[in-house]
Amino acid sequence: MATKNTKPDVAPAIRAFYLAGCQWTVSLSKDITEMGTCNPMTYEIVLKENMTQQAIEATFFHELVHAIKFTMGETNHDEREVEAFGNLLHQTFVQLWRVDTSKI
Repeated sequence: MATKNTKPDVAPAIRAFYLAGCQWTVSLSKDITEMGTCNPMTYEIVLKENMTQQAIEATFFHELVHAIKFTMGETNHDEREVEAFGNLLHQTFVQLWRVDTSKI
């Protein structure tokens, strides 16, 4: 008998999340040239729409690191550190929950 995957679908949680009491939103857009952006003034992460699911996931975690750093009061971000930290978060979450961003 096959077992059903019981890992939660976390995609709905990715539409919005809270950091230090501030609600951040996540959306997809065809209108951005970067893979993703993080705006600490509007508490918004925007991801480029026409990417593979894996690229969307990895970019989300990259931008999440920026959001965390902004929340901590850091405004100058070392992109190598952000990229490395984002990749490690992505690897961990994929192992714990199969992140399905196709429903964003």
